[in-house]
Amino acid sequence: MKLVLKSVLFICAVLLLISFVKFGKKENIHDTTSKNKMIFAHRGLPNLAENSWDSFEQSKVLGFKSIETDVQMSKDHKLLIFHDKNANRLLGIEKNINELKWSDIQKHNIIHNSKATTQKTLSLEELLKESSQFDHIYLDIKSTNKSIADSLIALLNKYQTYDNVLVADANILFLAYLKYHNPKIKTVLEGFNKGKEWAYYLIPQAVEPNYLASFYSEVDESHIDFLKKENLLERKIVYGIDKYNTQKAIEIGLQHLIVDYHSDVAPLLFKE
Repeated sequence: MKLVLKSVLFICAVLLLISFVKFGKKENIHDTTSKNKMIFAHRGLPNLAENSWDSFEQSKVLGFKSIETDVQMSKDHKLLIFHDKNANRLLGIEKNINELKWSDIQKHNIIHNSKATTQKTLSLEELLKESSQFDHIYLDIKSTNKSIADSLIALLNKYQTYDNVLVADANILFLAYLKYHNPKIKTVLEGFNKGKEWAYYLIPQAVEPNYLASFYSEVDESHIDFLKKENLLERKIVYGIDKYNTQKAIEIGLQHLIVDYHSDVAPLLFKE
């Protein structure tokens, strides 16, 4: 019965969303934050504990002005910086992160390369307090529900981090909820892949995401042509950038990159 009710509510939400859609070419209503390139360190640096404060700080030393990170919610509704659904790899606890209270999570240091480090899991609030240290912070929301959305809105409102924090997810209804409650919140629609360009025209302009994201492997020539035609290239963010594809990504015009750092890419990324 619950599954049927959820399905009905979802269909109603989709129909309501579509009822606000204006088909055809859309006006670009977003200031794309900055004409400058956004180069994000993916979870910080690969040689340090991922999503740790040490990793974020050291990424700045290497030239990164922005970071990408992940957001989960603990059992007691604390938003925290953590990638995995399960806590075993990073904390050595064989439970899902949403089954653990914040106090329990704080008893364990982050594990890197199978060894415990000195770093603790950060709360989202701790990171937002220091958000001015970065040009941009990309928050990849790993699971979505109303509780997470409301907690996120409350923190962003508390610290007024509208200019440099980007909230990213593949759930357009989640992003629309954030925009509806505070249009100042900058959102990123993930999963905007090659072959899905048509979906852009279904997004109501009032809740349209500021940016569109996908993995580099999901970008082809026709996708780039579409982005250029719709003046969306400056609003495209691309994951999966590494030492093998950085040069090509830059050559085809991609500006906003989420990078798995390697010393070979530094001259390409930070030459300006």
